[in-house]
Amino acid sequence: MPWFWASVKADPRNIEAWTTTWYIANNMMKDKDLALRVVAEGLEKNPDDPELLICRGRTIYDNGRGEFAAAREAFSAAVAAASRMLQHVGSSEERIVQARNFAQAYLDEMAKREARQ
Repeated sequence: MPWFWASVKADPRNIEAWTTTWYIANNMMKDKDLALRVVAEGLEKNPDDPELLICRGRTIYDNGRGEFAAAREAFSAAVAAASRMLQHVGSSEERIVQARNFAQAYLDEMAKREARQ
């Protein structure tokens, strides 16, 4: 994993490097704590980035610890951040549109799940 840390240190604004590092930690290594540390550091360098907020929400939500309030907070923050970004850059920024839609889909799924309980 050192090469991924090197890439995010070389260019801390490279969101793809952060999300790739998160993916390796979260999905391949199955190290949720490391994944959350990656996201926390990424958000320090890129506050309110919707993709990093989604990574945070997914790690918490998929962790199975029942921390749905914290996951909902991350997904809501991602929707809000993406919406703010789209006001500045316009709807042509597909990456941001997709991030907003993805976060909203998680929120919708969580609402359905809560309604069934």
